[in-house]
Amino acid sequence: VAREIGYPISCPSMGRKQTQEDAIDDINYLPYLGWRDWVKHLSEYGIGIHLMRTYAAGTFSMNCAFHGIPCVGYEGLDTQKILHPLTTVKLGDVNKAKKIAVKLRDDEDFYNLASQTSLYKFKKHYSEQAWLKKWRNINEK
Repeated sequence: VAREIGYPISCPSMGRKQTQEDAIDDINYLPYLGWRDWVKHLSEYGIGIHLMRTYAAGTFSMNCAFHGIPCVGYEGLDTQKILHPLTTVKLGDVNKAKKIAVKLRDDEDFYNLASQTSLYKFKKHYSEQAWLKKWRNINEK
């Protein structure tokens, strides 16, 4: 899916990096970064792709939304559908994911809407203020 966009592809190295994980030549493998450094580095990108079938990297879509970066990903995986409803696809629907990725690249209005939607939904559901509000509501019951 990332190749459809035509931008350079980067991938973070995580703590459980596998042997030969960095063997694909056209992917820029970032060095292992601490959490704060990773989230800061992520802000330099414009489109996120998270098409893992597991929750292993579930906060990726949340971190993208924090920066207003549209993220193409599968529904049902952590925060994807909540934060990125315009760029969420059914599990395994790689063709639709490709179409959305290309639309993000080519349609500035769609990109801006997806970006603004993710920022709004992040603030509504996962900002510090939203978390504190939920915490107070729980404690008042």
